[in-house]
Amino acid sequence: ANGTSAGAVPLRDRRFVLQRLTKETLDQYDPLAIGSLGPTTTDGATQIDPVVERYIGQPLISLATAAEFSNKREHPYFLRMVPPDDRQTAFLAAVLHHYGWL
Repeated sequence: ANGTSAGAVPLRDRRFVLQRLTKETLDQYDPLAIGSLGPTTTDGATQIDPVVERYIGQPLISLATAAEFSNKREHPYFLRMVPPDDRQTAFLAAVLHHYGWL
């Protein structure tokens, strides 16, 4: 019960990142910025999205593909650069079916 799950970032490391963000990055935050380029993974985006929403309030642009980020009520500042996993899967299945490979 150390605040982690398999493959998750330990709680102490998340606290360190949040402390660093709030003490350094946000002290130097440029209000002219129009957004933040975010993590390339869903795990990273899951951890940083609440920070961006609470402290910065500008779009977080990410490559994360988890369907949970499609919910704009829960993630109003999240912008995805790639389709979510479920759409990628549907597309690949359609291609396989079209060419008779399925």
